[in-house]
Amino acid sequence: MNRYLTVVWVIFLTFFLGCAGGLVKVIGKPKTTIVLSKDTTWEGVVVIEGPVFIPKGITLSIKPGTIVRFNRRRAGGDELKRHDIIDGTGLKVEGRILAIGSASLPIFFTSNQKEPQAGDWDKILINHSRGSVFDHCYVEFADFAFHAHFAEVVVKNSVIRFNNEGFRIGESHFTITRNKIEFNRSRGINFRSSRNDIFRNDITDNEVGIFLYENNQKSVIKENNFANNKDYDLRLGDFHTQDIELKNNWWGTINQREIAVKIWDKADDEAVGKAFIQPATQPWERRP
Repeated sequence: MNRYLTVVWVIFLTFFLGCAGGLVKVIGKPKTTIVLSKDTTWEGVVVIEGPVFIPKGITLSIKPGTIVRFNRRRAGGDELKRHDIIDGTGLKVEGRILAIGSASLPIFFTSNQKEPQAGDWDKILINHSRGSVFDHCYVEFADFAFHAHFAEVVVKNSVIRFNNEGFRIGESHFTITRNKIEFNRSRGINFRSSRNDIFRNDITDNEVGIFLYENNQKSVIKENNFANNKDYDLRLGDFHTQDIELKNNWWGTINQREIAVKIWDKADDEAVGKAFIQPATQPWERRP
């Protein structure tokens, strides 16, 4: 069975068994924040009606094959503002999430709309948090799939697609490896003042593959495959005055001039840093 048919079968089987076995769980209600007060496990089909907050000391574990479906985001009410949560449906994490699926039983974070589109739900917001892991997950149709500040997170073997933005990261350390980051309307990965390890990903068909806002020169970006990003494979922001090394990435070619067309750096704006390119000679295998 090919990978596409496997995923389709997982969705059908999980939904069918969830309905038949009473495992469809509806959590929250619009404009009211649900706060988890103890370690919690989700499985089956979980429908999120409003914001869910995982506070410090609490772990949300999500079993393989689980489908987390978010209803369409709505403007936040007074209670949301008091909790400093998010704009509509989504997850805010100060504890941790362990979403560990498998190749045959991935975990989905997705829209609950019949005709889903980017921005249907808000985000997975991770602040002042360590230890969250997302492995073999699909995160799709959000405003931002992941939005983080002062966090340490691992995202691997996953598909981040059809969001307005894949990652928006500030002052954090993310390990992002062996993922497909694709078809996000703006940036696949966007970060500032962070030390991220980004390697062995396919970063394709976004508006911009990676956007470096400022002060990211300690990040490692290597052994990724870039292709078909609309504007740029990689862009340094107006405040990114530092140079950065990009070793052994595949840019679709080894021709430096062709690669440079899809990279915005000092060659395009003297005020920003230079991206030093040492291209790989062939694409990398994303998975072992």
